[in-house]
Parts: sequence; C-alpha cells; structure tokens
Amino acid sequence: MKSILKTRLCLFFLICISTQAWGQYSIKGQLFDSRSKYSFILLEYLPSIYGLNQSVMENVVNRVEIDSNGYFSMYGNSLPKEKRLYRLSLVKSKDGLGISTGIWKNHIFLELDHSSQIELLQCNDVSNTFGNCLIKGSPSSQVIQNFYDELKQNFLKDAYKMGQNKTELKEQFLFHKYSTDLKNYCDTSTHLNAAMIAFVHLENRAMEMKNDQDFFDRFDNKISASGIRSPYIIELKNEIASNNKFILGPQKDYSKLIISFLSLCLICLGIYAYSLKKQLSMLERDLTKESGIDLNEKIEALSKKELEVYKLIVAGKSNKEIASALFVETTTIKSHISKVYQKLGVKNRKEAILIWPKNRQ
Repeated sequence: MKSILKTRLCLFFLICISTQAWGQYSIKGQLFDSRSKYSFILLEYLPSIYGLNQSVMENVVNRVEIDSNGYFSMYGNSLPKEKRLYRLSLVKSKDGLGISTGIWKNHIFLELDHSSQIELLQCNDVSNTFGNCLIKGSPSSQVIQNFYDELKQNFLKDAYKMGQNKTELKEQFLFHKYSTDLKNYCDTSTHLNAAMIAFVHLENRAMEMKNDQDFFDRFDNKISASGIRSPYIIELKNEIASNNKFILGPQKDYSKLIISFLSLCLICLGIYAYSLKKQLSMLERDLTKESGIDLNEKIEALSKKELEVYKLIVAGKSNKEIASALFVETTTIKSHISKVYQKLGVKNRKEAILIWPKNRQ
C-alpha cells in the first residue's frame, strides 16, 4: 500500500515538474455574437512585425470551436518561452482564414509566452467588431488593444466620416495629425511591443525620417536600450539603418534612375488612362444601344420603392443620403440597389446612371 502511495506521489511530482518546465498557455472567454457570424477562433503567430495585416495559414498554432453559448477555450504547450506577438481571429468556418482591418475588425493582438493565462471578459457584440474585450492576464496585450481601440480607431473613424467630402488637403491634414499622434505614442509608451506596433503604422517611414530624423534616432535608442533580442527589434533596427543609409548616402547616384523610373510610370499611366477612357466610351456606346422600349419595360418592372431609390442614384446621392431621404437603414438601401441592378441588368452605379432615359422624369 505504501509502495503504491509513493508511486502516485512520485508520478504527481513528475507531472508538476513537467508542466512547470514546459509550460502550458491558456486562452478562454465568452463572446456575444448577435448575428452568429463566427463559429471558430484561431491563434496565429506573427513571426514579423510587418505581418500585422497579413494572415498566413502556416502560422496558425491553434484553432477551436466556439460553442452555442459563445464560450471557447484553447490551450497548448507549443509556444516559445519568450514573449511574442500573436493574432486571435474570429472566422466563419474550420478552414477559414483572413482578417478585416477597418472599423469592423475580426481580430485582436496578444503578447504571449509559453505559460500565459489569458481570459477575455466583457466582450460586447463581436458581430460588429472584435476589439472591445477586457484582456485579463496580460497587461501588455490590453495596452496593445487600447492602442487599436483609441488611436487607430479614431483615425479610421475620421477617415470614414470624411467620405465623399474628402479633398487632397483634408487627407494631408488627417495623415499629418495621425503621424504626429503615432510618434508621440512611440515616445511615451512604456510597453515596447505596443510602441513598435505604432511605429509600423507610420505611413512612408523613409519620408518621415527625412522630415524628422530626431524621432527615428530616439526610437532607435529606445529599442536598443531595452536589451531585448526579439525578431521585431532586429527588423526595425535594420529598417532604420537601411533608411539612414539611403537618406544620408550619395543620392546623386540614384537621381537618373529615379527620373527614368518616374518617366516610365508617367508613360504607363498615360497608356492606362487612354485605355480606360476607350473602354468607358465603348461601354457607354454599348449601353446606349439598349432599346428604349426594353429599357422602359425594365424600369416599369421596378417596385415603387426601387424606382425611388433608382431616381436618387441617378441624382448622384450616396447610400447614406438615400437612406436618410427615405427614412430607412443603409442596409435596406443596399438590398434595394442590388435588386435594381439585377432587374436592369447592370453591374454598378455608373452603368445604372448611363442607361437612364434622358427623356424620363
């Protein structure tokens, strides 16, 4: 009896040591999905800091099903001991893959090691966006999530609000403000991975370096002073060094090549513009060949509501403006427009406008 007890104690002791040595990560939570859009959740390793907007099947390290009540639980012992970046994504099918990066995103970023214990709490409706969860067990992951929820989302919302009223000058002002906010975040953030994520969101970093060399010197010193040898730091240091070499090096050697390249681009652009104009002319000619009687029959086949929507399209109104004029949701307008296109036999707004009879009120 004592021998059996000793054996069991030894076995338990060995299991404890093994678990502690190898480590086991765990990620669990409950997701509210009002439209039942997602059935699976997957964990994807990010080997490169530049892969924030890319999804690769070979990098998926775990995938579990979300049950009917929205609960999921994934665990394993295959992650590196060092902290690395991972993407937790919601997908529709078992073999699904892909990320949406706009206001309505289907993923969050996590900073994990081989023994991280993560729980997602207070997850609001993930049918709209997966990003409002409280991340328990990883303060650095919550900081990264706050960056996306606040700074990045505010930029996307401002860009979305600009809509059809955007101008080149407005876009320049918006990107300048966004760039300034990102650089301030990089300077002040005490979480290195969050700062590096903000850094790679800077548009045209080579040009930014020419205009603000001091910032790049500060950031280079910041990631060097951390003393951490992560692949992300190595990538960014190499990029900064490469841009420095390009900016400070003999640019005259590249001037002729750049001029030749730009000239070739202009020629290609001119050829493309001519080809596009020709195609549009042919399309307009083909559409105007449509018999007036057949066309009127198609228009008469539209319902009263569809005809109202069609007239507003011809008047140049956007989906949002049409929805406002008819006091309905934008999704309803999209449904009407789809039916209008189908009945008229057209593919898009431009074709629908082109075939509108000139003599029809």
